[in-house]
Amino acid sequence: MKVIDLLNKIANNKWIPNKIKYNNEIYEYENNDYGYVRKENGIYYMFLNEIGNLFLNDEVEILEEEKKIPEKIDNSYYHLGQDQQNQLFKNTINEIIDTLEMLNDKIK
Repeated sequence: MKVIDLLNKIANNKWIPNKIKYNNEIYEYENNDYGYVRKENGIYYMFLNEIGNLFLNDEVEILEEEKKIPEKIDNSYYHLGQDQQNQLFKNTINEIIDTLEMLNDKIK
């Protein structure tokens, strides 16, 4: 992923990975104004200060995968049976998945 694409995701409050790798250095996201930082010999280095505007098209490696929304539970999945409690459980899980998909579509 390019640095500019990562910054756009962060600016739009989309998926923010906790760890990235740039120029063989690992940065962790700090939930404050500093963004991605790395610590070396007690000194904190801010990712944005180190890359500058000239490197926005450079590649940055994401060290974790984006979480995927699970599939809905169908009638045969997990052999839940047809009793009322299992049906309620299945319906509730499917409603949660529908809500997650709707929210995911809104932020894209």
